[in-house]
Amino acid sequence: MLYSEKISGAIKFLSGKIDKKPEIALILGSGLGSLAESIENPSVITYQDIPYWPRSTAPGHAGKLIFGTLEGIS
Repeated sequence: MLYSEKISGAIKFLSGKIDKKPEIALILGSGLGSLAESIENPSVITYQDIPYWPRSTAPGHAGKLIFGTLEGIS
């Protein structure tokens, strides 16, 4: 399978799971995971559920995509 086909598969899966296109994306590293608790109306998708998505290998990392609103921004 081509890399572009894998990306398309992940995009198609995620598009079916969220209501609207995010305005921004935040990538939270070690020590910042608690910020995710501030997200309003969260939709949580674990990495293992997303086709072709890399798995989190760092100890203590949640391995989740969280869609929602933070400070009024989606």
